[in-house]
Order: sequence, then structure tokens, then C-alpha cells
Amino acid sequence: MDAAGARSPSSSSTTQQQQKGPRACATCARAKSRCIPGPVGGGKCERCHRLDKTCSSQTPAPPRKRKEPKPTRVAELEKRLEDLSARIESVQRPPLPPQQNGQVQAQAPTPPEYAELHHDYSPVQSTASPEDSRPTTNADIDDDDLSLWPEEPEASHLLAEYKAHLGHLFPFAAVPPHMSSAQLRRQKPLFWKAVMMEACHLDGPRQIALGNELLRDIADATITKPDKSLDLLQGLQILISWFHYNLNSFQMTNLLFLARSICSCLGFTESQSATKQKEHSSACLEEMRAFAGTYYLVTVTFTTNKKPDALMNTSYLEACCFVLESKMEYPTDEILVWLVRAQQLTQQISWTLALRSYSLQPATSHGNPPLMIVVSKFREQLKTFRQTLPPHLRDNRTCSSLSPSDLAIQTNINKASLVGHLHVAEILLYEIGLSPHQRQEHEGRSSANNNNTLSHTDQLECLWACMHATKAFFTNRFTHDVRGYPRFICMSSFDFIYAFLIALRLVTFRCDGWDLGLVRKELAFEQYVDRQVSDLKYLAKRRSRRTRRRRRRGRRESTGEGGTVSASEGRKGVIMVMRGERKRRR
Repeated sequence: MDAAGARSPSSSSTTQQQQKGPRACATCARAKSRCIPGPVGGGKCERCHRLDKTCSSQTPAPPRKRKEPKPTRVAELEKRLEDLSARIESVQRPPLPPQQNGQVQAQAPTPPEYAELHHDYSPVQSTASPEDSRPTTNADIDDDDLSLWPEEPEASHLLAEYKAHLGHLFPFAAVPPHMSSAQLRRQKPLFWKAVMMEACHLDGPRQIALGNELLRDIADATITKPDKSLDLLQGLQILISWFHYNLNSFQMTNLLFLARSICSCLGFTESQSATKQKEHSSACLEEMRAFAGTYYLVTVTFTTNKKPDALMNTSYLEACCFVLESKMEYPTDEILVWLVRAQQLTQQISWTLALRSYSLQPATSHGNPPLMIVVSKFREQLKTFRQTLPPHLRDNRTCSSLSPSDLAIQTNINKASLVGHLHVAEILLYEIGLSPHQRQEHEGRSSANNNNTLSHTDQLECLWACMHATKAFFTNRFTHDVRGYPRFICMSSFDFIYAFLIALRLVTFRCDGWDLGLVRKELAFEQYVDRQVSDLKYLAKRRSRRTRRRRRRGRRESTGEGGTVSASEGRKGVIMVMRGERKRRR
């Protein structure tokens, strides 16, 4: 059969094959000419018929070999996790000796020493049961019972460490001294999870995993599975105060207003009549602490951000402070009251100066007193506040009257936050000197608008006072070595960043009579920057040290070297990695 006949549609299968292959004949293809069908029945194309040449079909080219799809990073990770789970299962399945009644007795885990909790988790020597030796599945990852939360006796040691070294830094959510970890977990599961999350502050990856898990639980308790309880508010407060470094500004603002809404839903502001009672139960005092804690977190965040419209009303707060100070159920209630009062004064300064700004309230000769009178008034209030402080809270030095007990150490550490808040209040007050529009001779305004301006002498006075307040803040911040226990909650970084930015403005601000060389020498800003950098490097290394040790131990155990670890512990590591990968993909 000739070429034209071969190309004619003899059957449906032949037509499909010709459509897939080359349509031009071999002669036209070599000449790179267009191949047009010739006369019907001629068996040749038009060109081959005209030139009297042989018309034959082309040999189809062999099909191209398709490239195999490259495995994705997620697929590789899943394969590695499956291999790791299989290794753990094979290592943790020793030959079972004959037992009576077919039961397998598991060796009790060795409880870790308390000192090791602050440095590294001790290896758990246990033999896995057949139930713990099954491979990890997706159901395990989503199961709350097989989550990352610590079990006994580790949970009890973590709670003891929180009570001894961390709880006093945020006294608004106190754990009763007599309450055990099991009791706290049963009565207040979200609060217990928040405490466990913070107690793992030296294990960075684990704390991040626990914090993300707690954030998801709080979201469920507020939206999908609503649970209006004090436990929800306390867990949220601990999450905000200690985990804010892993939250963006949008999440932080939403969580703060969520805490305010929970206070409203719990009826705290409507229970002002309870403050007039002579007897107050422990539950009532706990609610007052929670409301004061919400106010504290909101003011720490929004005062230095110059957002007075986001601040809370303090009418009910005054009654709470009075009752807590009079009852003094816990020793930390004293510092709680003074922390709230310091934030009230800071809020008043921020609110007053914001109202005097041009965007909120125009200055008139009759509406506002001169600005320096306002500054002098708040200066006297700060002085009076310091004088009314108890002797052991007036500065950041240990009072000689205190005994060297844990409570004295906690009070000394805790008052560093109080002293820092007072320095921030001073910086907020004297920051008005940094405005280049304060000098009257540069404003060109009428005398009716001079109440919101400073003279050149007053501006230099405010600048110098602001510089001293900023230096005092950094001195208080870096008094003790970072190698000890934390001295501030993570939320204090708002005050630190604010003071840091003010220091940058002070060493770069240009004004007649403002000697930048003298200011930089007096402030020594570069030394504080170097200290902060070294502290951050040390903390990053310290928080990852425990993880590296656990990874090395896990590799030895997965290859059959060293001791054994339970399959539940192995699944925890697998769950952490897979959840981290899921978060990265999102």
C-alpha cells in the first residue's frame, strides 16, 4: 500500500494512530515543504504526484521518556519519619520473657532529679509495652492524649520549678502552694498547660510546640468549643505574658482584647458589690487577680505604643487592689498591687499627654495649663509614689531587713519589674523634649497656642531628664546576669524596645545646646547594645543545648546504641517534627 493509501482513514484505530504520528510524507518532510493530499485514488500527495516522486510515510519517532517527578521535601520528611518510627519500634521490642497470665510488666521510669530539669532532661529508662510500640499515625498526631505535654513525674518537677522561680514574675495567676500537678491538671487544664509551657523555658523547640498547642486549645475553648471559665482566662494570660515572642502583632492584639472580653463575660466588672463584702473567698480573690492581670498586660502593651483608646477603665480595679492588699492571701499579692498602681500612673501620663496632642485636643489659652506645669505635676506624683513604696521595694537592691529566704530572693527579683515600670513612666513624661516642634521660636504660633510648647531651656531640661531615666532603665535591666533564672516576663520586651528607641533618638537628636558627644558618653548606649547581643546569643545557645542533647540521645537509641526509650517518647519527637513542618507549609 502506498503512502496516500496508508494515510487514508481505513479504520478508526488507523486514524487515531495517524493523528498521533507525523502527517507529512517523508519526501515533503525532507524538502520541508507543505504536504497536501493529492487526487483521490492516486495514492500520492499533491507535490509527489506533480514531481512524480515516491510518496511514503515517515517513521514515527520513539516516544519521549517522561521525567520522574522529584520527591518533595514533605515526602522525604514523611519517609524519614516512617523509617524513624520503624527503628524505634524495632529497638523497643525486646524478646518477651514468659509471664504469668500473658501480662507484660513494664519497668517504672526513673524520676529525673530536680537539678537536671534546669539543665537537661534525664534519660527515661523504660521498656515499652506492645501498645506503646505501634508506629505513629495521623490519629496519634491529632490525639490530645498522645500530645507533647509532660507526664508524671516530670510534670511535678516542672510545676515545682515554676512555683519556686517563675510564678512570682506574673503574680496575677497564682498556683496555690499546696496544689499538686495532678490536681491542677484536673481542675484547670488550660492553666496547667500554660504553666508546663513556661516551665520548659530552657527547651526552645519544645516550648514553641507546647505554646502552639496551647494556642490551638484556647482557640477551641473560645470559638468552636466555648468554655467560659477562669481557667481559660488564666491560661490565656500566661500564654500572652510568656509566649508573645512567637506571636505577631495581629495575634497579640486579638488575644489581649480576647482577655478583656472574657473578663466581661465572666462578669468581673459587674461584681463590684463583691468588693464591699467583709469576707472574700479564695475564688473571689482569684477573680480579682485575673482582672488585674488583664489590665496589667493591656497597659504594658498599649501605653508605650501610644494607643490610649485601647486602655481599660480602672474604677473596678481600685477596689480589687484594696481588697487584695488588705487580705494578702499570698505574699506575691503585695507586689501585684504595686505593679498595677505603677501601670495606672503610667497610663495617666500617657493619656494626659495624648489628649494634649494637636490631633486630639487643640491647645487654647484657657483650655489647658502650660505643659511644664503638667510635667511638674507628674514629676511630683512619681516622687510621691516612690516614697510610699515599702522599704524593700524602693530600689533594686536587696533590703537588709529581709531574711535570705526564697521569698526575699523572689521579692528582690520581682521588684526589678516595678522599678523598670517607673523608669518607663519617666521616659514617657520627658519624651516631649524630643519633639522638634516644641520650641516656641521654631513654631511661629500665636501666644494663644503656647500652652503646648516648651521653651528652649525647658526642652533641654526634659531631654536631660529623659536621658537619665533611659540610662536608669538599662542599668536596672542589666543588673543581674542573664545566666540565672528569668527576672522579667517576656512581655517586658515592650518596655525594653521603647527605651531602646528613645535611646537611639537621644544619641541622634540635634538641638541647640544638646551636646551629642556628652550624651553618648553619659548614656553609654553602645555598651548596652553589646550586652543585649551577648545575652541573646547566650540564651539562644542555652535554649537549644537541651534539644541537641536529646537529639543525640535519640539517634543513639534509634540505632540501638545506649539505653532504651519508650515509644511514646519517640512519638513525641515525631509529632514535634511533623507539626513544625505543617506550620512551615502553612
